Amino acid sequence: MKKLYYLLFVPVFLAASMANLAAASAEDLIQAHLKAIGGVEANKKHTSRLIKGSLQIPEQGISAEITIRAKAPNLLRTELEIPGVGKIVEGFDGKAAWSDNPFTGAAVKPADQQGQARRQAEFYRDVELLTRFDNWTLKGKESVDGKPVHVLEGKSKDDGAMETIYLDEATHLMVQMKTRDAGASATTRLGDYRWVDGVRFPFSIEVDAGPVGAFSLRVTEVKHGVELDEKLFRLGAQ
Repeated sequence: MKKLYYLLFVPVFLAASMANLAAASAEDLIQAHLKAIGGVEANKKHTSRLIKGSLQIPEQGISAEITIRAKAPNLLRTELEIPGVGKIVEGFDGKAAWSDNPFTGAAVKPADQQGQARRQAEFYRDVELLTRFDNWTLKGKESVDGKPVHVLEGKSKDDGAMETIYLDEATHLMVQMKTRDAGASATTRLGDYRWVDGVRFPFSIEVDAGPVGAFSLRVTEVKHGVELDEKLFRLGAQ
C-alpha cells in the first residue's frame, strides 16, 4: 500500500516541481534581460527622454521625421511631420490617449485604443516587467532571424493584455515582442541596441499591427534629462 501511494505521489510531486522551476527560470531570464539593458537603478536615474528618427510606412509610401518626448511616470507625445500632409501628433497625458491631425482634429482616442497607449507610455516599463505583469511563464525556445531565443509570456496587471517577449539566448536582449488585448494585436521587432547614458536602447524598431499596418523606425538620436513641461502632453498642446 505504501509503495502504491509513493508511486502515485511521485508524478504529482515532479509536476509541481517542474512548474516551480519553469516559473523561476522565467524570472531569472527577465532579471538577466534587465541587467543586459543596464539594470533597474541605471534606468530609473532618467526621468525624461527625447527620441528623434525617421519613420517609414511602406504600404502608404510615407517617409516622415518623428520626434518622441516621454516623461516619467507615464507621459508621452509623438510628432510626425509628413510631407504633403502636415503634422500628426499623438499623446498620453497620464490618464487618456489622444490624437491631433489634419483629418480629424484634436480628440481623445477610442476606448479600445486606450490600453495599448497606456502601456506604451509607461516610462519604466522595460525594467518593471516583473511588477507590471503576472504569471510570467517560460514557453520554450524558438528562432528569430536565425538566432535562438527564449519565449516568455505574461499577463498585464493593468488590463489583462497578454504579452509575449523573445529574449536572445546569448545577450538576453529583447529582440521581439507580441501584444494582444481587446483592441488590437501587434508584433514588434527590436534591434541595433546601443548604450546611451548608461542604458541600452534599440535604434531599430519594426512594428506589424496586422490590419492597421506596418512601419519601421530608425532612431537617430536619444537624449535623457531634457526639460519637458507637462502641458506639452495635454490634448491640443502645440
